[in-house]
Parts: sequence; C-alpha cells; structure tokens
Amino acid sequence: MAVALFLSGCTVFTPEYWTYGGYDREERLKIGLLIHDTIPLYQKANLFRDELSEVHLSPEGLLLYAADFHEERGEISETPSKSVVGGEKVDYNYFADQLAWSGALAAALSYRTLALAKEGADASRIEESQKDLAHAIRGMKLLGTVSGVPGLYARCAFPIFKAPRGRAQTYLESDDWHLVTIDDEQFLWKGDVSKDQYSGMMYGYAIAYLAADEETRELIRSEVENVVRFLFENEFVIRDIDGEPTTYGNIETEAFCFPIGLHAAFQLAWTKLAASISSDPEFAAIYKEVAVERDLIHRIDPLTISLFGFFNRSNNVMAWFALDLLCVYGTRRERSVIRPSMRKEFREVDDEWNSLFNAIYLRHEHPKHLDPGFSEELRQQAEWTLRMFSVNRQIVETDLTTRTDIPRAIFVDRKWNCQSAVPLLVFEYPPGSFIWKSSPYQLRWDEGAGGESQVAPVDFLLAYWMMRNAGLLDPDE
Repeated sequence: MAVALFLSGCTVFTPEYWTYGGYDREERLKIGLLIHDTIPLYQKANLFRDELSEVHLSPEGLLLYAADFHEERGEISETPSKSVVGGEKVDYNYFADQLAWSGALAAALSYRTLALAKEGADASRIEESQKDLAHAIRGMKLLGTVSGVPGLYARCAFPIFKAPRGRAQTYLESDDWHLVTIDDEQFLWKGDVSKDQYSGMMYGYAIAYLAADEETRELIRSEVENVVRFLFENEFVIRDIDGEPTTYGNIETEAFCFPIGLHAAFQLAWTKLAASISSDPEFAAIYKEVAVERDLIHRIDPLTISLFGFFNRSNNVMAWFALDLLCVYGTRRERSVIRPSMRKEFREVDDEWNSLFNAIYLRHEHPKHLDPGFSEELRQQAEWTLRMFSVNRQIVETDLTTRTDIPRAIFVDRKWNCQSAVPLLVFEYPPGSFIWKSSPYQLRWDEGAGGESQVAPVDFLLAYWMMRNAGLLDPDE
C-alpha cells in the first residue's frame, strides 16, 4: 500500500510511459544554444554583475537574492531604496538562504578578483573587484553581528524600515525574529540558522581570504575564529540566542551510531580554514583534535547519500563547497586522502552537466586520474551549460509533465510530482535561487509564480569565474 501511494503521482506504469524516452540531449543542446547563446560569456558575466549591483545588493552589502517588485514598500515609504528596476521598488523580504548565498557571492567575487589578477588585468579593474568583494563581506559580517553572540549568524537581516509593508509587526510576533539596533539603525533579523547556511558562509570567507585586501582579510580572520570557537565550544551544535539548538544546527559526525560524512567534512574544512589563516595556536590545536585525534579526515565518506538514485540537492552543494575549501587549503597529503571521496561524489553527478561540480572536480582531481579526452568533455559540458543560461532571471511556473520526449523515473519527488529519468539541460527549467542545487530531474517548478520575482545570478557568476580562474574558459569567449 505504501509503495502504491509513493508511486501514485507517476506515469511510469501507464501505457503511454513506454512511448517516452526520446530525450535527445544533442538536439536539445542545439536548441538551448540557439535560444540563449546570443552573447559571449564574458558579456553575460558583465551583464549579470551589473544586474547584481543594481538590483540584488543593498547599501549594507546584504544579498537580496530573490527580488520582489512592488510599487509600495516599507514601513516608512518615503525612504528610498537603492534597488530600483523599471521604476519599481524591491522588497527586502524574508530570505531564508541569505547567509548561504551571500557566501557563494563572496566566493564568486573572489574568483573574479583572482582571475583578473592572473590574466594581467589593469590594476584599476582588480581594485574595483576587491571593493565589490569587501562590500559583500561587510554584508555577511552584518549577519554575524546582529545576534550579539560572536560566531552566531542570522539567516537573514534587513533594516526594519525596508520590510514589506505591514510585515514587520508580523515578523516581530514570531519567536525566531528579533530586533536589534546597530549604529542607530534598527535591524530585523531571523534566527534558527542552519548548517547549510554556515556551509555557504564559511566557503565564502575561505575563498575571499585569498583575494581580499588586507583590511578585509583581517575582518575575515576574526569572523572565522569566532565561528570555529563558537562551534567547538558547543560541540558542533549551532545554538540560538536562547541557548537551544537550532532546528537544523546539529553538525555532529554520528547519528544513532551511523557516521555522517558530510558533517565530518564540515568540521574538517572549517577548522582547517581557521588553523590556516589564524596565528592563534588555539585553532591549530582544534584542527589537530578534529583531523587527527578524531580522525575525521578518514571519515568524510560517503559525503552524500542517494535514495533510489536521487539526492538531497542542498547536500550536494554543501559537499562541493566543503571539497573546494579542503582542496584549496589542504596539504598535498590531505588532498590525496580527500580525493577518493571527491571522486565517488562526482561519479553520482558526472552526467548532469553541472558547471559548478564539474569545475571543482576538474580543478582538484589528480592529473593521473583525468583522461585528457574525458577532462575536455567535462569542461565543454560545463561551458555549454553556462552558454545556455538565460539572461531572464524571473521566476515563472514551469510544468514539463506533458512533454512526451522525457522518460519518467519510477519514483516521485518530495512533492509527489513525477521526475525525469534523465538529467535535463539547464535551459529546460526556470532559474532558482542557486541553480546548481536545483534538481535536473524535476518536472514542475514554482507553482503559481508569474514573474513577480527575479533571482540573483550568483550561481552563474560563481561557476563562470571559478572556471576562468582555473583556465577552463577563454577570457575572450
């Protein structure tokens, strides 16, 4: 009975199912490139950078990753917003993943700075890129300031007068929302932060430290120390301002005697970062306890677990953030220990044409394990995916369940919708808050959405600049 209910939303056992299965990726690629590959990648990156600064970044450096456009906004309507598109003002709404994608943005801007320096760009362009990075880091730092507890970050925050009209009081009636005054300005902030938010944040700090100016590096160093000390003292459980664990704040490496490889990777990566950038011997000792005494360096496998071939996509992204951090800061020996887990993780997604996953894998895999032909194939797939990115970032309802060329999987998704049995190309589905965590097997998205929201292009910029910095993309293409 349970199995029947689980399969109830899927057409797999109906006669018409057997006519599905003609998804021709080569032909769909031609269509995707014809529609979306209209400007060089570097121009698309510049267009997205302008859009990011004009629409999705607040004066405080806060990332408004899903901008809702309305004519009326704010408890004090006379206060102007920096973010204006077509004369419509952008709501500062509840951004559940603001901290995570702020970290991804910091990483994207960092790889941009590093790529420009490596390519010999003018000093003025590099300096401008560092200023963009510093602005984003200050916004992320604000998310770590509002709680008043060093190391405890907010899910999101914004000035109270920029809350959607009538929404501020509703927020304040919730136990998870708080009001704080910083430099004579009142901020609303959301607690109950999760480990995936910390994953993006620590990844952003890690890559930013490589590219930032010295003042920003000092800020990053202080914040990373605060976070690692806070987590270590709380035995790697994120505790809210009331002292209670947050809903998804447990980062312990075992549950019911079963190892959790992803949590081990978090502890390993974050303590490694602190030990690498801090001069305080406290953090070298913490990393030694985590990596050597607890032997977590040998306990990160498996990083993620699939159910009938499908993954929790957030876990995938968090795993690749941790892998990139560990490989960037790890010693040669540490990378050799980590690579088998990375290899195994990549085998699960190597047919998805995910530009971010492909880029991290190509950057850190040992050359002896990379066949030149396969390496170029992965690079080309990642480039094609970026070329198929739509410049239209509006969120609209999309339903592909009527497409007869898409083979159906046996099992439905978490919302009881059918899934594709093969990964779809990126132009087939609408943009998400971070496309690399969107399932390429999903067939229905954003029910009821009509384009009122526009998402930030952080996902494209991170993969694009990571690839350029690694020499995987031609700067003139």
